[in-house]
Amino acid sequence: MKIWRLATIAGAIIGVVYVLSPLTVWFAVAAVALAKWAGRGLSGSERQWVHAILAFAIAVRLLALVGLFLQTNHAQVPFATFFGDEAFFKGLRAYYLAHASGNATTDDLRAALEKSSGKNLNDFFARWVYGSGHPRYALSWNAERGSATTFVVQLNQMQPEEAFFDPVTIEFMVNGAAKRITIYPKGKSTVSTIQLAAAPAAAKIDPDDTLLKEIAGIKP
Repeated sequence: MKIWRLATIAGAIIGVVYVLSPLTVWFAVAAVALAKWAGRGLSGSERQWVHAILAFAIAVRLLALVGLFLQTNHAQVPFATFFGDEAFFKGLRAYYLAHASGNATTDDLRAALEKSSGKNLNDFFARWVYGSGHPRYALSWNAERGSATTFVVQLNQMQPEEAFFDPVTIEFMVNGAAKRITIYPKGKSTVSTIQLAAAPAAAKIDPDDTLLKEIAGIKP
């Protein structure tokens, strides 16, 4: 009875996932088949090595997809790409061939993917592979003494983890019009001086929702 109950729950979960994303189910099936096929005719240690590479590659791929999904403005771009499958698998193959008979690190994988894609992946790996948590932004501003158009803007990161260095767009509402600036964090507290036509009535942090974040507070 317990087995039937578990089978029913598993079937329901698979059915829901398939309705939401059929490719997810087919990807899981293909991944299992690929792991079995790749291990044929190999010794125990070689089979473990190949399976470890496949598992790591799939995990990195999923992290990349999650990162893309969370950082994409879906109102403007329904589907985003970090770099194509050709560059990904080219880098993965180079990584495997270079370290098939020795030890390898995550930095070796990053270097192989950078070479195949032509992109700098330092920030991506720092955030999505090595890092943890997410930024909690608190924004404040005030007019500089003796000026009605110069404002000092302070962006603080309140999370217990180390600072995130992604550029942050701030949108101020001034006289009914939106005025955007970009702050480039240098640490957990960044101060910028800006020029505005008048005192802002309101402000938004990351108005296009391109960052994985939490808003801790916004106040003048």
